[in-house]
Amino acid sequence: MTHAPSLEPDEPQRELSAAQIVGYSLASLGYGAFYALNNAVLPLFLRTYTGDARLIGLMGSTHSFEGALIQPIVGSASDACRSRFGRRRPFILAGTLLSVVLLLLTPAAARLPGLHFEPMVTWPLPPPLLAMIGAIFLFTIFFNVAQDPYLALMPDITPKRQRGRVSGFTMFVMTLGQAGLVLAPIPLTMKFTGTAVLMLLTTLLTCAFTSERPRSGAAGSPRFLSGIGRAFVGLSTLREAGKALCALFFSGIGIGAVFPFLTLFVKTITGCSDHDAERMFLLLMVGTAAGVIPFGWLADRIGPKRVLMVGFAMIAVAALAGLRVQSLSQIGAIMLLAGLGNSAQTASGYPLLT
Repeated sequence: MTHAPSLEPDEPQRELSAAQIVGYSLASLGYGAFYALNNAVLPLFLRTYTGDARLIGLMGSTHSFEGALIQPIVGSASDACRSRFGRRRPFILAGTLLSVVLLLLTPAAARLPGLHFEPMVTWPLPPPLLAMIGAIFLFTIFFNVAQDPYLALMPDITPKRQRGRVSGFTMFVMTLGQAGLVLAPIPLTMKFTGTAVLMLLTTLLTCAFTSERPRSGAAGSPRFLSGIGRAFVGLSTLREAGKALCALFFSGIGIGAVFPFLTLFVKTITGCSDHDAERMFLLLMVGTAAGVIPFGWLADRIGPKRVLMVGFAMIAVAALAGLRVQSLSQIGAIMLLAGLGNSAQTASGYPLLT
């Protein structure tokens, strides 16, 4: 007697069509622009107002450490949500809208009187710089509130056997958003506006074209406080997921320490312009775009954990090679290698957790 393969609780059985995959992935275009802004543009923007590497690194890594705290809480809260708009979309829409407003306010804070270059952070901070830091901190918090339920929506609507491919395509679209922002020949301050507009439009389109499957349970509002308890209970019982999160946490420490300084590193080593430094970051995105769909396919074939280990190894080799580079061509080569490693990691990390 044969048995059908077991499904996860509430796992969808029908694979997504090509149109459904595209519809879900549209929001990644705007979220990709946000990542490029956070990692490539923001450090160059802040360098105009402060030379303190501690402040630049902290603001450029806000998505990493805020996400580590917010993800389990917001994820659990959206799990418990039973609103008539779905359980993920209220978070996606509210978080994106608030993040967009604060993105628009950040360059406005830079135009306030009394803001000038400081080689080191001095206390008390000038009010315009304090307002800018506050806006950056808050728009990354709300970005996490939006993006984490967006990622959780993927396994809600996708069967396990298709998740590597869907995740790979979604990450490919995200790299297009990153590349588009980096290549845009506009001033750094205008890139905040471009990111905000793109995030808002693509998120609205995804929420319009992607239907959440009905869930059991009475309708209700998101419960943030109960979500905290659910998150810790979940980590204590899902021990394999806890191990995976620990591995991703420690890899994120290393990667998060490097990302805010990539464009500044290129400028320091080669003395190139801001735009040339951004183009080197673009090579990282090219490597990611080239590998993310093949690595997503491979994750569906050999398992996401093996693909994740390959990605970590490639990133480690690129990081060690970065200690020896001296020219733009050498930097470009390690950026491509790191991009391939990043594609393996992004295509496999979330399918592994789910």
